[in-house]
Amino acid sequence: MTDTEAVLFDDDNYFGHCAVLEHQNYYLNVGRGHWMVCDKCRIKWFIGANLFSSWRYQNEDIWIANEKKLRKYREIDIRTTSAGKHGAPD
Repeated sequence: MTDTEAVLFDDDNYFGHCAVLEHQNYYLNVGRGHWMVCDKCRIKWFIGANLFSSWRYQNEDIWIANEKKLRKYREIDIRTTSAGKHGAPD
């Protein structure tokens, strides 16, 4: 189950940013999949797979640790946010 809340998209935040711009957002890899996260808001949103090569230099132990962390976060469905896909109008 996913929640819908504001994730901002603009030229500086192509993959989105939580609604609080002062928060630091970053991505985690789980295998080839990439998740954006905000630790302060405790939210996550899936941004795609095999977009960044960094997953190739990680091992399964890192992915397991990332997956364990992600389980504690609420998933945001960015497909239904008011910003639409990558800031494009709906």
